[in-house]
Amino acid sequence: MASELAVAGKHETRLAHPTMEFSNEQTRILAETIAKGCDQNELGFFLNVCKLKRLDPFGGQVHVVKRWDSDLGREKMTIQVGIDGFRVIAARTGEHAGTTEPEYDSEDGQHPNWARVTVYRYGRGDEKIPYTVKARFSEFVVTKKDGNANRMWATKPYVMLAKCAEAQALRKAFPDELSGMYADEEMGQADEGTTPASVTKPPVSMPKSTDDKKSAAQTQKPAQTAPPQAQTTSTANPAPANTP
Repeated sequence: MASELAVAGKHETRLAHPTMEFSNEQTRILAETIAKGCDQNELGFFLNVCKLKRLDPFGGQVHVVKRWDSDLGREKMTIQVGIDGFRVIAARTGEHAGTTEPEYDSEDGQHPNWARVTVYRYGRGDEKIPYTVKARFSEFVVTKKDGNANRMWATKPYVMLAKCAEAQALRKAFPDELSGMYADEEMGQADEGTTPASVTKPPVSMPKSTDDKKSAAQTQKPAQTAPPQAQTTSTANPAPANTP
């Protein structure tokens, strides 16, 4: 369905967009796959965000991640958007005037220390307003337990960091459209050990050794109280028995 367009200067401004709807079958599929583990309220919220932002979950533009929130004491849903979803939303405004290729402090090492991206948005008339963001490797790299970068960040550090910088620059340039939305690469550190539609549980404390288990069992066992002592009569000097 074509959108109605109006020309404003040298760029186009979209006035209306076709709505996005989900059939009952599509909703069922999403509930069992991308939004698995969500309750009805969370699923409804996710679908409304997809409709409002016109993002296609079947096309990989948006998905759900659930994480354990220790403050809330329960799982909390987060909606994450792929970098393509960011680009689509910005393009639909008709005010996206271009994005620069990422710049790095160096391309000679194993990874860059920072990546810089500038997004341009049309202002009044044909003015192009720049929004520049520098993303630092140390703030976004996802590491394993041994401290080394995980597979994606180890093999594609430039690509991953560039996506973080671009997502931040797009959100900075289009706050109304992208406020509160984060790219997968930005949330990588929070997602370590999780996958879309997965749930992380709070750790369970277990005794580490047999002695610990015995100690724990003894600690949990209720203390036994000594039975009350029976009252006794002293027999050291018994009274003489009455004799006839």
